[in-house]
Amino acid sequence: MHFSAPLFLLAATASTTSGYIIQVFTEGGCRGATQEFNVYDNTCHTTGNTVGFRSFRVKAYGANRQRAGFFQSSTGCNALAGTWNDYWADGGSDTFKKDRCIDIGFSASSFGSRSA
Repeated sequence: MHFSAPLFLLAATASTTSGYIIQVFTEGGCRGATQEFNVYDNTCHTTGNTVGFRSFRVKAYGANRQRAGFFQSSTGCNALAGTWNDYWADGGSDTFKKDRCIDIGFSASSFGSRSA
């Protein structure tokens, strides 16, 4: 079987371009300033701010067996550096559901996705 180069490259990069999409809010109850992020599978996003966001809405799920993590630390997705929460990001969570407002319970400054 012979694969054409463009088709093969598209298939090879497809797994790294997926991720969950969230809309984050600076206040609880999905209020306040807002921003939307595509959190690619197996990556970490750091806001760099010590005051982060307190709630979010799921816009799209990530790949199968991905966990969405929300971290208080502004220096990275390190569970040992402070408070954190995580959910199944693939639609298998009873909490991490599309269009539902989810209060984190603290101000998160980093968030990421990891394989489980």
